[in-house]
Amino acid sequence: MPSSPGKQAQAYELQNPPKPGAGDPPTKTFYAIRLKTKPGDTLYAARRGVVNEVDVSSDQNDLGAASSGDEDYIEIVHKDCSFAHYGVLRKDGSFVKPGQVVEAGQPIGLIGGDKYGRGSEARISVYYNQVPNASQIGGGNNGTIDRAYVPLKFWTKRNGKGMLKHGAVYISEFPASILAQETGKPKPGPKNHKAPGKAHS
Repeated sequence: MPSSPGKQAQAYELQNPPKPGAGDPPTKTFYAIRLKTKPGDTLYAARRGVVNEVDVSSDQNDLGAASSGDEDYIEIVHKDCSFAHYGVLRKDGSFVKPGQVVEAGQPIGLIGGDKYGRGSEARISVYYNQVPNASQIGGGNNGTIDRAYVPLKFWTKRNGKGMLKHGAVYISEFPASILAQETGKPKPGPKNHKAPGKAHS
C-alpha cells in the first residue's frame, strides 16, 4: 500500500466518479481506494514508473474544501501504459517532479486533506486511456479519449493478492519480494566460467 510502512490505514472503496474538471475525459468505470491516514503521513509509490504530472498548488484540501475538484495529486505512468493517480496531497507536498523515474516503495509526497471529508486521506486510482476505434469515431465520438479504471488488488500477508475489504484496517508493509517485481533490474544470469588458458610454446 502507498502508506508508511508499519502504520495502520483504514481502506474504503470509491466507485462514484468525482465531477470531471474542465477538459477531463469521461470515465467508464471509476474505481479508487481511499486510505484513512494522519495529516502529514508520507505517500509512497506502489509501482515503478515515470512521473507524468504533479499539481500541489491548491490549499483547499487543507482548509476544509468539500469537493475533490481541487485535489492536489501526483500522476505516474507505468511500463504497461497505465496511469496511477495519487492524492490527496498537502499543498507543496510533492517530493518528485515530472519526468522523474520513481521506484516501488519510494516516498513521493506528504498526505494532506487535514479537514477534507472524513479527515486526512490518501487516494489511489489506476486507469488506462482508451481511444475509440474508427466506427465509434464515425458514430459521433469525434476521437475523444475515455478513461477505464482498474479495480485495484494489493498483496496482503493473510490472503495474498486480492481486493481490500471495504472498511477494514491494514498495516502497511513493503515485502522485498513484491518490490522486486517492479525494480526493472534484470535477473542474474549463470555464473561465467573462465575459459581454459591457451598453451604457449
